[in-house]
Amino acid sequence: MLDGVRVTSPERTWLDLAAALALDDLVAAGDALVSEHGPEVPAPREATSSICALNRIVPDHGGARNIRRAREALGLIRVGADSPPETHLRLALVRPGSRNHC
Repeated sequence: MLDGVRVTSPERTWLDLAAALALDDLVAAGDALVSEHGPEVPAPREATSSICALNRIVPDHGGARNIRRAREALGLIRVGADSPPETHLRLALVRPGSRNHC
């Protein structure tokens, strides 16, 4: 409850988004939740959630819509992303078949 209104947790909201977002966008949303930057960075920020918290919510909601997408996204979420475009670029570079030649 927040000011008398029922609200959901960041983790549950992320899980609900699995039914509406494409995989890469779900990963970007997860990256945004877990990313943090210390005071040495021009725009410090504290993480809203953690990868562990996201990992805990998925098994508790095995019947949720697109739970498979959520499970796949969990393996791709990383701390430290500064923006959704950065996440999308990282995912494009690490995917099999991407052209990241030496």
